[in-house]
Amino acid sequence: MANFIESHRTHHGYKTEILTGESQLDPKFLCPLCKCLLKKPVQNLCGHRFCAECLREVTSKNEDVICPACEGEDEVIEDESLLSIGKVFPDVALIRDMAKLDVTCPHSNCQWSGKFGEMQKHEDVCPQKPCEHPQCKGTHPQVCCPNKKDRCQSCGLQMTLKQLQSTHPSECPKACVTCSICESVMLRENFSTHLQQSGNCGSALELCAFGCTEPIEKDLYDKHKCESAHIHLDKLRVELEELTVTEGESSQEVPEDIKEKLRLMATSMNDLDDKIGNLKCKVQRLNTNHVEDSGIGSSIFSTLGAEGGGEASLVSAVEPRQRGMDGVDGNSVANSLQLPNSTPLNQLKSSLQVIDNKVATFEGIMAVLDNEVEKCSKQLENFERERRRERERIDVQERNIKSLERAIALKDVALAEQDLRIQALELAYFDGTMIWKIDNFARRREDAIRGRVTSMYSPCFYTSRTGYKLCCRIYLNGDGMGKGSHVSLFFVVMRGQNDSLLRWPFQQKVTFMMIDQNNREHVLDAFRPDPTSSSFKRPTSEMNIASGCPLFCPLSHLQDSRHAYVKDDTMFIRIIVDCSGL
Repeated sequence: MANFIESHRTHHGYKTEILTGESQLDPKFLCPLCKCLLKKPVQNLCGHRFCAECLREVTSKNEDVICPACEGEDEVIEDESLLSIGKVFPDVALIRDMAKLDVTCPHSNCQWSGKFGEMQKHEDVCPQKPCEHPQCKGTHPQVCCPNKKDRCQSCGLQMTLKQLQSTHPSECPKACVTCSICESVMLRENFSTHLQQSGNCGSALELCAFGCTEPIEKDLYDKHKCESAHIHLDKLRVELEELTVTEGESSQEVPEDIKEKLRLMATSMNDLDDKIGNLKCKVQRLNTNHVEDSGIGSSIFSTLGAEGGGEASLVSAVEPRQRGMDGVDGNSVANSLQLPNSTPLNQLKSSLQVIDNKVATFEGIMAVLDNEVEKCSKQLENFERERRRERERIDVQERNIKSLERAIALKDVALAEQDLRIQALELAYFDGTMIWKIDNFARRREDAIRGRVTSMYSPCFYTSRTGYKLCCRIYLNGDGMGKGSHVSLFFVVMRGQNDSLLRWPFQQKVTFMMIDQNNREHVLDAFRPDPTSSSFKRPTSEMNIASGCPLFCPLSHLQDSRHAYVKDDTMFIRIIVDCSGL
């Protein structure tokens, strides 16, 4: 048992190094399981105290765990030393004692110090508390975890802290921006409309569709798209890589119908990759045919090549985010490739604008899916928590049922003993005379002949209410010198409640009578006890050695048709004790 506890030991308590000042380390403040200061102490029936989480973890892996403190003291009590989450209770007195201890914060690099009773409140808000996210594994404080989910204060969209601090501030549609022309303050989502409808602002500037922060003069917008194509591709790749990471974290929790749609999107993107390759060939032919535009085209494609493979780099960056774009036109490639006086490239520009709009739509879809995945995750956590609570309740009830079953079994044994006692009292005689009815004679005789049950005892009887307790023992196939030829009948003195008041040895005359049920000739035999025989001295055990008539009745008489010693498979024997002088 000690090996089991050692192999499953987890430190849920506080390290003893947090004690400061004059606080003394009392052994009662230590958890026997984790050897640390108790955290949320609970007390077992044996009196020893444990961390609540330590006890829950150990008992969840093995139901028959014995208190290690009891084992160390060699004072194991079967029921009280058994650890059970259903039998413990919070130790309020110990909590009050521990609340007075002077301690420091258990987290490194935190300078807080105070009383133990105040540490729990501090620990909930401690800036140095290790992150509990499964990907972080406590490598940094929780407050600065990049995987921590939070909501944008402007738009309410939920995302990781890394996204919230890096790219989202420059893209949030609900964030306030200031027009550099008229200095008006408005929401970012309304800025494009402002540029289109507001006099000089609209005629002078246009907002870049790829997220560039500064508005651009309309006359220079086409030039900006050509010159900044590599910047736009960088922005698109960074966003899609972050989206890929977010999607990978939640892919195992996406419903099956969404997964099927994503597979269809991936197929569409493969088709789009082929069409982009064809368009690349067309652009190369245009570069050959239009010498005046070849310098610009070569510059654009060399820029794309520097970014990681031209159009193929664009496709590889778009693919994680464009898996659901069914029906995309084959000429839709990149709106950043603007070549003057070139109709195919103008079409390419328009198509990439469509792709950018659909990417924005897909971002909204992924945000909704992310919210749904988070809701499902919380629901699963709640279901798992409820399942554990129900499992604990069931375990407690099962243990209670087992205890009740053991109690019922003991009660059944006690009731059986009472039934036997009541039956004996109902059949008992208190005048020194008893008539013993032996039924099923043929079967009992056969058992005696075969040696299965060679003898049987009669119910007990008494010479008076406070007199000797007696019974008889019969061998239906004989015993000793009468074995196989006679019925042997013996007299037995039993231990009674009033033996200390009686005269010993037993000296009363005893008469045996086998009754002829035809009332013709009974078999009689009598004897007086031998005072020197141990059979008639005061019993020191439940009963003395039987003494009587081994040749009481020949077996041949039982078959005699003139007599009815056995009638209707039943025999009657009468025992008479002379009670005179008692």
